[in-house]
Amino acid sequence: MSSSIKKIVGLLESLAPLNLAEGWDNPGLQVGSYDYEVESMLFSLDPSLEAIDKASGLGSRLLVTHHPLILKPLKRLDTSKGAGRLVSMAIERGLTIYSLHTNLDSALKGLNYFLGTKFGMEDLRPLEPQKEDPKVGMGRCGRIEPVSFELLLKRVSEVLAMPFLSFVRPKVEAVEHIAVVAGSGGSYIERAYEEGSQVLFTGDVGYHHYLLAKDLGIGVVDITHHASEELAFRDFAYEVSKVLNDNGICVQIQYLYRNSPPFERKGFDNITMEI
Repeated sequence: MSSSIKKIVGLLESLAPLNLAEGWDNPGLQVGSYDYEVESMLFSLDPSLEAIDKASGLGSRLLVTHHPLILKPLKRLDTSKGAGRLVSMAIERGLTIYSLHTNLDSALKGLNYFLGTKFGMEDLRPLEPQKEDPKVGMGRCGRIEPVSFELLLKRVSEVLAMPFLSFVRPKVEAVEHIAVVAGSGGSYIERAYEEGSQVLFTGDVGYHHYLLAKDLGIGVVDITHHASEELAFRDFAYEVSKVLNDNGICVQIQYLYRNSPPFERKGFDNITMEI
């Protein structure tokens, strides 16, 4: 049984309205047409070559991603590399690519909601609520059962399957209020502190972010950009499958699993350096 992409996108936007997106963002239709009929769709965190290949191999004509394929205006369409190459491939294969980015981050049941539930947070509320609707907004803060920071780190490490975490310790013995920001959230450290959070979990934490956290006395844990979004986006895909079924749309949903970020890490033992 097939359905039009236009109908599917209408339901996606009911879950993550485009007006929730940040001004600099470019969610929505990236390439393709709303007029295609589809029997299956593929979810992938990134609009990668691997994702396009898998969607084509499955016969899917709709690829739904978190990160946009086209974030900044393209001055030229070089089909030999980068976004130009992926746009060309999608057109050749009759594939529509649709992105849910910062609008999904801020949505009521978006990435930050699902990330927070992964960590056992309760009484979730936006870390930075939107003025028009305080129930939605960037990040989430909430409470957890009081726990030592060491045990909290262990639990998060197990949930995300991450054996190594970079962090700054909070100046409290027991943690009971935390915040999460999926993706790059170092700029929300001060906001998390003002909201009473004792630890912020996010990705892409920089040197000066760590210095600020130490100065404020709030804990910050870099769970990486990839890990902060991957599991949450899978949960969102499952939520979409339920919504489609509830609305009588029977299309097959598959997910491109990526259990590691798009780079490698290697440890070096017994190295002595003088600086």
